[in-house]
Amino acid sequence: TDLVPPAWMNQRTPLFQTDRYAQHYSMVPPGLDPLKATAGHIWSYRRLKYGPAATFLNLNAGDVSIQNWATGNNYGAKGFFLEKKLSGQSRLNWQGGLDWEAWNEAEQHSIGWYSFLRGQDSKFLSVEPSRALGTETGLAKLPYLRDGRRAIGIEQFMLTYGGKDGIFNGNEFAAEAAAIGTYTADIQPPWDTNCNLPHYLIPADSAYLNPAPYTLPLRALSTQSFTNLLVAGKNMPQTFFANSSTRVHPVEFASGAAAGLLGAVLLQKNQDFHAAWKSQDPDKLVFRYARAAGTLRQGYALVPRVWQP
Repeated sequence: TDLVPPAWMNQRTPLFQTDRYAQHYSMVPPGLDPLKATAGHIWSYRRLKYGPAATFLNLNAGDVSIQNWATGNNYGAKGFFLEKKLSGQSRLNWQGGLDWEAWNEAEQHSIGWYSFLRGQDSKFLSVEPSRALGTETGLAKLPYLRDGRRAIGIEQFMLTYGGKDGIFNGNEFAAEAAAIGTYTADIQPPWDTNCNLPHYLIPADSAYLNPAPYTLPLRALSTQSFTNLLVAGKNMPQTFFANSSTRVHPVEFASGAAAGLLGAVLLQKNQDFHAAWKSQDPDKLVFRYARAAGTLRQGYALVPRVWQP
């Protein structure tokens, strides 16, 4: 909207027809009748800011929209993490175990989509990269990752979706409740089309994908191998199924706040988490912290059981 695109982006414009990702670009959102699809359906889907005279399915001067359409939200060409063996080989030049070639290709995918838009509909000819995301190119600083490498918790703890250590039935985890979570189990397909989801991730009853509000236990903030390391968000010890609910920002923020408070109390007590957990002394960290966090649970009746988009 307010940024002249770099020369290399303009040079990219005529290349979209031969772009390796061109097969993924479409002006028809998934699930929408092609005869009813308009440019506004694409533009409005991830619109961050409305112009002064905005209407829902139209492009308006002053609008800002995040765009990276590839028949949906997902980038399906390659995973962003190196395989475990390759990740281990890069320790001398550690870069987070990330496949930077995949990240670069994802940027090219975004640039190709920008070019595709401008070539498909005259309404998009006036669309330019914006400084809204804080970069000179208009590209986001980071992609949104739904999953990541997860820890193994103390005593091999793993947060699951169903079962004793599961979240589905609104598990309160008794005295060790640390944070509240509530979100549907939004399971996304793997980027590798040769990798099929196991049958239990596709339940016959869709109600099973709507867990009751639950709490995250203190053990979900712990790691088995490091006594002084706490984790939160997508790094918590949890299954893929559990992560499909806990991965959203509100639950991530709640787990991060819990980990921060837990770390502060540990420092005050001059303890690491393993020692505090194993002490089983009510005057020690775990039970003192859990009692304080447990007051959050009084608001359960105010939390809707099923999230509705």
